[in-house]
Amino acid sequence: LDDHSMTAEAWEDKLAQERGRTEEALNQLERANDLASRLEGALLGKQSAKDQMQYQLRELQNSNKQLREQLEEANRKLFLAENDKKETAKLWRMMHLAQIDANTAAKTAKWEKSSARADDATDE
Repeated sequence: LDDHSMTAEAWEDKLAQERGRTEEALNQLERANDLASRLEGALLGKQSAKDQMQYQLRELQNSNKQLREQLEEANRKLFLAENDKKETAKLWRMMHLAQIDANTAAKTAKWEKSSARADDATDE
């Protein structure tokens, strides 16, 4: 399904998946931050261990940056999906109201036509 033909249930599923991905990214970010904090404490050890930890810390910081970017992208997609869902619902409501208006206009035209025929019949 493309984004424009999805049902409300499909939108809900898609939004739930995006929320799940966002939560997982946040959890990964928290775990990475916890590990980075522990690594900073371990840097007080030997110089070679310190060098190794600094390297790992840089790697974690890079990983955190990537996770943050992924989280921002997931949040952006979630925001867009929610807006698309609202817009789709709005368009469906408008289409439904237009159908009601069209049906009302058709009934009115039919009634007016019948009424005009009745008037013509009484005039003769």
